[in-house]
Amino acid sequence: MQKYFKILNFIVLLLLFYFCSAPHNNPLDPENSENQLSLIDGFIKTVKIPQSPIIDAKIYWLNDGFITTTNNNGYFAINNIERKDGWLIIEKQGYSIDSIYIDFNNQKKISQNIFLNAVPIIEELKFYSITQNKYPSKQVYSLGVKVKINDEENDIDSVFIQNEELNVNKQLLYNASERYYENSISLEDLKITSIDIVIGKEFKINVYDADSKKFEIGTTNIKRIIKEEIITTSPSGRDTVFTNNPLLVWNRFTPGFEFKYFLEIYTDEIDPTLVWENEISSTNIQYLTNTNLSSGDYFWVIWAIDEFDNRTRSKPASFIIK
Repeated sequence: MQKYFKILNFIVLLLLFYFCSAPHNNPLDPENSENQLSLIDGFIKTVKIPQSPIIDAKIYWLNDGFITTTNNNGYFAINNIERKDGWLIIEKQGYSIDSIYIDFNNQKKISQNIFLNAVPIIEELKFYSITQNKYPSKQVYSLGVKVKINDEENDIDSVFIQNEELNVNKQLLYNASERYYENSISLEDLKITSIDIVIGKEFKINVYDADSKKFEIGTTNIKRIIKEEIITTSPSGRDTVFTNNPLLVWNRFTPGFEFKYFLEIYTDEIDPTLVWENEISSTNIQYLTNTNLSSGDYFWVIWAIDEFDNRTRSKPASFIIK
């Protein structure tokens, strides 16, 4: 019996030696020196500090058409792929698409920590036509744009409004007091002879961050040009007014669409100063100002502004307060 156990133990040891020293010919065996399969893994996180995991980001390995997603920790792994250099594409809604070229350099495992930049979001956008009536019978047209943007990383470098068809790409200037990016676009900027050409054309809002990465965050268009003119009646023509709160009067304005009025009074000088303003209903044809103007020269204008912020301004009406 003892001899039998010795023989059995010898056979077991022989088998163990054989299998342990057997060549690793299986192509999926990680110990196979000829194995050309590799692993790519890593974490996808936000650029914004604290750098949080991005869940359910899609990871594309273009060589094999392989797709996976990140887990609750932002982790991903692509296993058993051919060790051939290629592109890894990362995509998540609300973030900019990123891509990384993977160079294996004969490594079995490549680990990457990738940080995605959140796409800036438009909080408010106004894009409107401006018509200014001037003496004797001239209309000056322009476009105005104001956009408020929320950017998680707070790394906006510049903002532009663009229309490729009209070859316009104008930078918007930041108004720190109102937190808007804004500017105006003249007919000269547009290089057109008729303002009507812009109606309905798509303008893009583009943002560039500190790394010069471009984000197209929205589109907008002009819906109306208001060419009807509001006619002021009094005071005008340097009328003398013997009160500090003049009554402003104008003809009823009936353009055929909903609108509101906006009244302004300026000092009448080379560099006019706005001294009073007020928004009122379109049902009015006169308004008693609630201001206390000192003696001097002034002019007033009245705007009609439609639901899309398109606007037209009357000719300036001058008056003198004694």
